[in-house]
Amino acid sequence: MPCRRLAVAAVLAVLAIQAACEPDPPDPPASPAQPEPRGTTVEADDGFDLWFDAWGEGPAIIFLARHPDENRALADALSDGYRVVIHEPRVITLGQMGLLAEAADEAERAQWEAHLGDRQIDWDASEYEDYPVELVISDLHRVADAAGVDAFVLGGYSGTARMAAFMAPYSERAVGLLVGGYHIIDGSDYWLGFTAAASAAQMEDPSTSDFTRMSILLNRRQALLEHGRDDGAAFGKMPGPKIVWVGGEDGSPQDSLMAEVFLGANIAGRVRNARSDYQLMGFEFFQLDGLGHVAAYEAVDQAAPLVREALIRAGWR
Repeated sequence: MPCRRLAVAAVLAVLAIQAACEPDPPDPPASPAQPEPRGTTVEADDGFDLWFDAWGEGPAIIFLARHPDENRALADALSDGYRVVIHEPRVITLGQMGLLAEAADEAERAQWEAHLGDRQIDWDASEYEDYPVELVISDLHRVADAAGVDAFVLGGYSGTARMAAFMAPYSERAVGLLVGGYHIIDGSDYWLGFTAAASAAQMEDPSTSDFTRMSILLNRRQALLEHGRDDGAAFGKMPGPKIVWVGGEDGSPQDSLMAEVFLGANIAGRVRNARSDYQLMGFEFFQLDGLGHVAAYEAVDQAAPLVREALIRAGWR
């Protein structure tokens, strides 16, 4: 189960990195309690219910999430002084519907049923020949409006860092970036290759749901857009905070999980080697020494103070 979850997360960007690396859960009780749903929704222009959660007061940070708990610990640590929002893009909701359709046990099914609930989430993504950029950004702005937010820093870790970096140049309201566990400038070939290989295996699996198949196609289109563009100029023009951080062993041979699943990732090395390029664009860079990909995500007690200091230095307070 953990390996399959990791593959789905990498291809579809639908699972939180923390959940992806947990061991198999114990057998659920005969009648598992229904998890309590969190957050709220706002209706998009086409009637789709967009999920988000928001709390705290101050300058805004919107974290993208593939699961209600993803990036929540860091958001909570920053909520004293900031308006923090967790936003689930609809392309992620599509992937979650696939996970629900493919759920192997009651506990997993109950988790996704509680989160998806009775929301209006009918959306025919097959009508789009290319990645629906305008729709995704319109959704982002709708959530920001519902959360009482104007300009914001867009944030994420790992797959959601990738999404944040992809989306930010399209939104005039995204004035900064807070990204961890991912190299967001140049050298995307290794990711595009991994995505193509993993998605091919998923598409050939007869148990893969239609929801998952459409998520794979959307992810491929996003990867092709990323592969063909250079965001350096756009990032450099962003007037707000720009922060990138990694675990010091992220993607190295010592980071056994990443080395096994994401061959050649070497995220920490890629970010360190491009440090001068990041700095020319106005990014602050820090790393958490000795920590791999997942450990750095979980080390909020170390990351949050450094993030807060960088935000303050950039005038986001």
